[in-house]
Amino acid sequence: MSNAEAVAMAGHLVGRVIVAAPKTDWYSLQIFKNSFLDGLSKGEVKGWQDAGVPNFNSRAVMTGEDDVTVGHDRLKAKHIVLATGATPRHAEIPGTENIHDSEPFLNLPDLPKRIVFIGGGYISFEFAHVAIRAGAKKVTILHRSSKPLKAFDQDIVKTVIKASEAEGLSVTLNESPKSVESADNGLILQSFKGVVYEADLIIESTGRVPNLSVLEGGYGKVESSLRGVIVNEYLQSVSNPRVYAIGDCTATQYMLPTAADGYSEIVC
Repeated sequence: MSNAEAVAMAGHLVGRVIVAAPKTDWYSLQIFKNSFLDGLSKGEVKGWQDAGVPNFNSRAVMTGEDDVTVGHDRLKAKHIVLATGATPRHAEIPGTENIHDSEPFLNLPDLPKRIVFIGGGYISFEFAHVAIRAGAKKVTILHRSSKPLKAFDQDIVKTVIKASEAEGLSVTLNESPKSVESADNGLILQSFKGVVYEADLIIESTGRVPNLSVLEGGYGKVESSLRGVIVNEYLQSVSNPRVYAIGDCTATQYMLPTAADGYSEIVC
């Protein structure tokens, strides 16, 4: 994001104190980004090990009210903390296998020329600005209602949309995808209004849903809803007091940043 911001700021000064705006080298940007991430997970695991915290790396499922099975290991505990986060929401339309969520965007080896973002939230706007400033030729945002960025002040949103369109972004409101199909020259998205959008990449960023796969089978007796694990004011499961849930997997009104961390007998 900082790269796109730097390019934008320099571009605004062209003709004043800057002769020409800089251009992003997408391939080098990916290498630079990965230099910060490489080894980070291993470093965190080593930190836990050095602190005497055992860790298990496999899919976790509650197999009892006080135990969790992780791979071939079954762990029992007095208290269990669920910090499983959220997963991207996916549209159930024909051709959904041709649509990606926002995560792969930051790992693209090459920047596609034509990109369509589904959803008018801040992730779509951020990534769309990164793409257009990094050299994408046609970037489109499709939003299902008349109010994108609905959690923000709408006067500011109008300014954001105007600035986005001035940079070459196309923001289309009251529009939803009906189907996506692969073609010889890329992808074809057809909307419910009958409009056809051609793209090399389609990114869906329509929000996230709680990741409740750890509750599969219902053996943990942990009550949940579509919004997540139902908890009391202490983030304790209302149906199984042994279990606590933190972060985006809980049925609260707050979504947290990129990770939810915690320490207890078992943290999933």
